[in-house]
Amino acid sequence: MSEETLIKCNFSGNFKRPLKLGIKQIVQCNYCDKKIYKISWPSSQNKNNFCSRKCMGLSRRGKPNWNSGLSSKIDKRIAHKERCHNWRGDNIAYRGLHQWIVSNYGKADKCNNREKQILKFACSLKSKKFEWAKLKRKRYERKVENYIQLCKSCHNKYDGINPTK
Repeated sequence: MSEETLIKCNFSGNFKRPLKLGIKQIVQCNYCDKKIYKISWPSSQNKNNFCSRKCMGLSRRGKPNWNSGLSSKIDKRIAHKERCHNWRGDNIAYRGLHQWIVSNYGKADKCNNREKQILKFACSLKSKKFEWAKLKRKRYERKVENYIQLCKSCHNKYDGINPTK
């Protein structure tokens, strides 16, 4: 058998899909120089030739990761999300903004109205559930200053919702 021969290869293992042509080559592993068979396609530009995942992992040692210049976990998470194709920036919807604030600042765990009376009414001390509430006259933006942590009963009073109806 020659080093480059055309072979027919079927990816799915069933015969419903048409067979595709590939070029079978003998190449050397980039890490251990072991000879391996590789099927390459004319459209492929892949230069990674490894005999195993172990060799691939060993070849990555000493090379920096994609996020090595970032300083903290939050910076890495934000940088990853901002590169996403669905990132909307400040044109974010209501639900996405609340998810963003919880993912970056955590779940609400206290009532700011209970500690220091910020609102026009006192906290009833009934509720043990806490939520992020957007301050009135503030825009929907990615700023934590536009939100306060309130218990469920204070949040309902602040928004003008009467739960007894």
